[in-house]
Amino acid sequence: MNKKGDVWVSTVIYIAISITVLTIILLAALPLIDKLKDRNITVQTKNVFLQIDKNIREVVSSGPGAKRVLSPVVIDAGVLDFDRQNSVINWTLNTKDMFAEPGILKQEGSIFTIVYQRTVGGANVEGEYIVSHYLDYRENPTIQMEFAQNSLRPPFTGRFTMSIKNIGSIQSGAVIIPQVEFDVQ
Repeated sequence: MNKKGDVWVSTVIYIAISITVLTIILLAALPLIDKLKDRNITVQTKNVFLQIDKNIREVVSSGPGAKRVLSPVVIDAGVLDFDRQNSVINWTLNTKDMFAEPGILKQEGSIFTIVYQRTVGGANVEGEYIVSHYLDYRENPTIQMEFAQNSLRPPFTGRFTMSIKNIGSIQSGAVIIPQVEFDVQ
């Protein structure tokens, strides 16, 4: 009977040690997994931005009436916003991963990327950052952004369909500015 009891005690000890080791491994791995997930989302969003930029440029160069449809547009995390006043399309994500040195603007093609230290009440939050990708159409090409009447309004997250249409141009002094209409459903 004593040997049988020793086997059960040993089994319980082995199970307890195994659970403890697995818990330690998971506690160490989860932050790394979250950072990798945020990096993957950032790369996916950059690809979405490349498609949006490509379609805007095609619509502008094709002239009034040209239209392109992107479906689906997927923003898994973060927020996609349109600053119509400044002709900027911006995506931001709160993360614990510092993708780059905070405050340094990085440009890849038409996409600008910047990382900020997250602040609350004017104080930096240690280990938390905001990564931002944006497309800036104030120049080269200069466009004016509009939204269709029945379109959803920014900010956007999730899965949606976006159409981009050239609705003509306006003249501002000597500069002709194409008007691009976004319809998001």
